[in-house]
Amino acid sequence: MRAVQQIHAVQLQDEVIQHLAMLKLVEALGSGVRREILSILIEGERSLAEIAELLGISKQLARYHLQVLEEHRLVESERRGKSRVFKLPSFVTRSDAPGNSCQ
Repeated sequence: MRAVQQIHAVQLQDEVIQHLAMLKLVEALGSGVRREILSILIEGERSLAEIAELLGISKQLARYHLQVLEEHRLVESERRGKSRVFKLPSFVTRSDAPGNSCQ
């Protein structure tokens, strides 16, 4: 009987962890600016300056929102020279994006 209780406790703990992760994801996507950034990145890689300019916000504010998205693994970045380029993670695909063919 004790083994069954331990299994239930582990399952409950897993459910709580999943619930908290989902809440954090909803929080990350709760900002209209962050959703706009994701929409921009669907079209391809962009620098911080490009994202800020497209959104009409400061680079500092764009950097803040990009950091939140990176923390939740919704955006990746890499340094290129003096700038940083942001893109969607490789696991995010869109069937109608350029270069992707629907079969």
